[in-house]
Amino acid sequence: MLKRLMPVFDAKKKYAGWLDDQPFSIQTRRAYNSRLNNFLGFLGSHLDLYPDALLDVEIRDELVHDYTKYLQELRCGPRTINGYLTTLDSFFKFVGLGACVANRNPDPPVLPQALSNSEKQHLLASLARYKKSKDCAILSLLFRCGLRISEVAALDIGSIKRNQLFVSRHGVTRSIALDLDSKAYLAAWTKERKSRYGSTHGSALFISGRGQRITTTGIDYCIKQFANQARIACLSAKTLRHSFIVEQFKAGRTPKDVSKIAGHVKVETTLRHLAPYSVTAPQTIPACRG
Repeated sequence: MLKRLMPVFDAKKKYAGWLDDQPFSIQTRRAYNSRLNNFLGFLGSHLDLYPDALLDVEIRDELVHDYTKYLQELRCGPRTINGYLTTLDSFFKFVGLGACVANRNPDPPVLPQALSNSEKQHLLASLARYKKSKDCAILSLLFRCGLRISEVAALDIGSIKRNQLFVSRHGVTRSIALDLDSKAYLAAWTKERKSRYGSTHGSALFISGRGQRITTTGIDYCIKQFANQARIACLSAKTLRHSFIVEQFKAGRTPKDVSKIAGHVKVETTLRHLAPYSVTAPQTIPACRG
């Protein structure tokens, strides 16, 4: 059995090396590796049925079909299954078999809801009372600057220059103006970071309790801790970023300007954040132009 699994192990190792060279976030690489490991575990337990799944397209498609049914039996949602299929497409293109033939849910992903005006006011008041400077700085960057959670984790000390925050993603750097509150929270945290760690622990702006660069999981934990104390239900990094993007539209910015600030490659992606409010709040959000 081990001998028959060796081609699978070899393909997985080479794919993991290729994945490391791609311009993906740490979170995306982790998700791809986790999904692929799950799939290869399924293949390993059904190798007698699909001995040539990495060589024959028809056998591969039959395997993916049965794996999709297996995920459905586990009650995985359509979006979760689509995520697995996206990973498998990437893997099988890498080994030379091309994309999988499988049924995908055509529905677009559901965006998180933006915070209401009262929730925003409560969030800001709670931040002002919160005693953890690192968490306040993180939450402020998500809410006031619209950063992705992976972008916050990747920030270095040098990312802050005067009144600007420089954020890099996929080789492209954008600058975001810091408001007074964000500057104050960042100043408080950088002062605490210097007193606690000095010049050690590398260049990471945010350090975990273990003295290493904070992970997206660590940021999620900070958000949940704050949400529980502030009693704000369903608070997440995506909700904070979505609220920021919607607020930019409310302030009268054009889709092109908002797309640049948010770091979207396509303006269409930015407009999706506005879509849920086109009917419920037509008076508060200006019509999009150009």
